[in-house]
Amino acid sequence: MRTRTHRGRTASAERRITARRLVPCHGVTSARIIRAVRTALGDRPCRNLTVVVVDDAQIARLHKQFMADPSSTDVLTFDLRDDLANGPIDAEIVLSAETAERQARRYRTEPGRELLRYAIHGTLHLVGFDDHSPDERKRMQKEEHRILATMIDKGPGAGKRIRPGQAQSRNARRIADRV
Repeated sequence: MRTRTHRGRTASAERRITARRLVPCHGVTSARIIRAVRTALGDRPCRNLTVVVVDDAQIARLHKQFMADPSSTDVLTFDLRDDLANGPIDAEIVLSAETAERQARRYRTEPGRELLRYAIHGTLHLVGFDDHSPDERKRMQKEEHRILATMIDKGPGAGKRIRPGQAQSRNARRIADRV
């Protein structure tokens, strides 16, 4: 069975990955979110994975409903598999665009890059990574950085952090717009 995915490409129904942007996503396209998720999945079997980008109010409602915590958060991952150890991935990942914008200012990075990090982070949870201990968190962050590096163009200005108010070169602005 075949199914249509982003931009009319055809993919096997066994590996359906979709992205829904319910709020502005800082220039990040659905295709880039899907690419980040596919990279994080590697060759692991995946039946269905949906990534939804929402605002803080919506993610806070979900956080309260499913985690008994009324605060907003960056990413929620819902693993829907019956067999968590052996079954193909069937999941939903919810990302907060507003949190990405706030955290990007804090870490002096682009909001789009931060949003992609959340998509990668949620996917890594599905493939066995965890962040409960300092060692696990360090291992997971290292993998996030590795995957993000594959998402960034290697041209001039790539990966540079710009301080608020600092002028960017024309090439750096173009690269930041593509993230």
